[in-house]
Amino acid sequence: MDVKRGQAVVIDGLFFLMICGFAAATLLWAGSVYGDKSFEAYRYIYMTDYTGGAMAVLSNLDYEYTVSIGGSSAAVKAAWLDELGSYMLGEFNETDARYKVMRGHWDTLCSQAPAPLLLTVYSEYEGTARGTQEEPLYFACGEGDRSLLKALEDEDGELNIFKYPYYSSDIMSKSCSTLRCIMDIKIYY
Repeated sequence: MDVKRGQAVVIDGLFFLMICGFAAATLLWAGSVYGDKSFEAYRYIYMTDYTGGAMAVLSNLDYEYTVSIGGSSAAVKAAWLDELGSYMLGEFNETDARYKVMRGHWDTLCSQAPAPLLLTVYSEYEGTARGTQEEPLYFACGEGDRSLLKALEDEDGELNIFKYPYYSSDIMSKSCSTLRCIMDIKIYY
């Protein structure tokens, strides 16, 4: 009788360990599924908040830069969106110091981003020199071969902003100097 009782105890113990192992495996699986879904949810919240915050930063960005006029220098106050509107109207081009300062602030925002950013801007105003609805302006992180715009090109050299997954800010309508700019920021991951 003692042998049968010993065998029963061993079998009961093995059965109990098997139940515990199955329960632990189930909890581990459920925890990992929950963790993956939570990670995706938190990443979505963070990235969309980041793009909205980046748009708010550009909307409220005021700065000063120095210009030389006839041997003397003067400080000029500017708002980023007003300078963008002036650029879109053709008041200055990419070789002008105003563009370099404006672009420098965009590059600063890019350097602080957790992933590459793409700002898409256009205006429906007919007098726009750059940034029409048919051909919007794109401000991307990086320069030259390291530019996000270069990475977004297809094999035939066409820009494909949908090539990689991204999160986007809401499409916003902002006052850019005398223009009404339609813009959004995408963050690629």
